[in-house]
Parts: sequence; C-alpha cells; structure tokens
Amino acid sequence: MLTLDEKRKILNSFEELREKEDKLGRFFYYYDKSPSRKKIFAREFVNSGNGYVFRKFLPEYKEVLYQDGSVCVKDFSSKELQDIVRKSINSLNNRR
Repeated sequence: MLTLDEKRKILNSFEELREKEDKLGRFFYYYDKSPSRKKIFAREFVNSGNGYVFRKFLPEYKEVLYQDGSVCVKDFSSKELQDIVRKSINSLNNRR
C-alpha cells in the first residue's frame, strides 16, 4: 500500500489537478477544467491510506464504484493510481 506522501506525489504530478488540505488534514484534488459543476476530482486522502477518485464514467471500475461515483484507491499500486487518474482526466476531457 502506498503512503499518503506517495499518493500525494502521484496526484500532484498531474498539473491539471489542484490540491487543497482541509482543517482535518485531509487532501482534496480539484479539476478546474471539468465540464460539469462538480470540480472535486479526488477526496479525503489521509494517513490511513484511504482516498477516493470520482470515476462514474469509466466502465472498467463499475464493479467497485460507490454510490456517489467514487472508487476507493486505498490498496492501489502506484501504476493503478496513475492509470485511474489519467483515465479519469481523459474521460472528463472527452465529455466536453
């Protein structure tokens, strides 16, 4: 399992995303170019390893999708996290 710092490094490597930390020490990522009103791209990355990426438009994640359209990436490898972020950004860009 990746550490919080490793996950943050991966997410911050995507220049399209903007990181913001809340008062509870959770990290959120925003995709400001999103064609929808919803700009939150990933949410609640914390020291325990939890974190969620919103991806209701990617059929390959349909089986692990939460009701709110997010995927828990707690146990994702570095490559898996990079892949879902890249695919998610591409899916948003293609929805324009």
